[in-house]
Amino acid sequence: MSAFVSIGATLACTLCGCSAPQKETSWHGREKLMAVYTMGTLHTTVPPDVPVHSVIAAAEMALERRGYTVTSTDATDDRGHVVARPNDGRGISKVSVTARLADDGTGISIRTYPGGHEHVARDIYERMLTRLGL
Repeated sequence: MSAFVSIGATLACTLCGCSAPQKETSWHGREKLMAVYTMGTLHTTVPPDVPVHSVIAAAEMALERRGYTVTSTDATDDRGHVVARPNDGRGISKVSVTARLADDGTGISIRTYPGGHEHVARDIYERMLTRLGL
């Protein structure tokens, strides 16, 4: 019986066009760093010589330049996090930027709430790269 249910679900998804979440990949900055947007979050990695503290400082500056108010920030040598809220009534209630040490550099995740706004996340990332000289 469960085999029929599984086959039926697979057939229904195939006919209806169900698919896995799409990943949107783009290059950013002067250094042409790749960033992947998937499931509401922009993921990327900057070179190993860019410390977490610098990424967090760049995120704070980029968010403030966009007119956001930083509501919380913290950073260690291994991990950092910034949360900001817009000062106007647009569709975004908050933005979260996380930086962490990774094997190949400093990993960055940028998420807008609710639901994710790719163009906003990519703009914040571009502004961060400008501040970092990348």
